[in-house]
Amino acid sequence: SNYCKNYYRHRKVVVESEKELFYIEKNQYDSCFLKMSDHLDAPKFKVTLEKVLNELSPAKKEAFILKYQEEKTIAEIAFIQGCPEGSVKSRLHYTLKVLEEKLKLFNPVM
Repeated sequence: SNYCKNYYRHRKVVVESEKELFYIEKNQYDSCFLKMSDHLDAPKFKVTLEKVLNELSPAKKEAFILKYQEEKTIAEIAFIQGCPEGSVKSRLHYTLKVLEEKLKLFNPVM
């Protein structure tokens, strides 16, 4: 009885390990492909990002650039734009939603 239990327990571990190893190998090749495709898509992504940012209101575009390209804090952005921090957070939130929608082509996870 114990021999049978041990056999099936061991078999279950072996099967799960094989699946895990296959998944790791597959993802390794996928990640290599994604890294390569990132380099190919980078110029197109930058052009598309600029196009989408230019469609936004100047305040939203400025907030995005200050936050994600110049790495300013919310408080610094609020001071620069002369508005409350809540307004900056709102602008960034809606800008990110627009960017997510319009740049979803570049998201390989979807």
